Amino acid sequence: YDLLEKLVSTYTDQFAAVVRQRFNIKDSNAASETIKMLLLVLREYQEDLKLLLEVHTEEADLSRSFQHVLKVTVKEYLTGIQETNDISLPIDYLAEMYAMNVMTFLTWQLQHGRDDKVIEFGDRLQEIVLDPKLLDQITSGRK
Repeated sequence: YDLLEKLVSTYTDQFAAVVRQRFNIKDSNAASETIKMLLLVLREYQEDLKLLLEVHTEEADLSRSFQHVLKVTVKEYLTGIQETNDISLPIDYLAEMYAMNVMTFLTWQLQHGRDDKVIEFGDRLQEIVLDPKLLDQITSGRK
């Protein structure tokens, strides 16, 4: 269990660093490249991660740790941009949606291999959740 906790901690720290880097980038193309870089980093440890994402203990749960990193980071990001933009949906909901989307994306890519169409679709979903203008268009029914 000690080894499991150390592995979860190590992978979570690496994941958090890449996620924080992603949210410091304002250009959507650069953000997409960061996601591709994250996939490359994760691919190096693909078999370990596939196993660890399936292990759920009270002290060590990689999936829960990754989701927590994503939720906290997105909430901070959206709270920061809410000062200059009207976000019509609850930030907690958007953070949860984002985290679940990214986790589905990552686990699928780890299990099935890199798929650029899936990456492009994931990028588009992220844009919708993270862009107040797109959110406003969708929630107000405008196109």
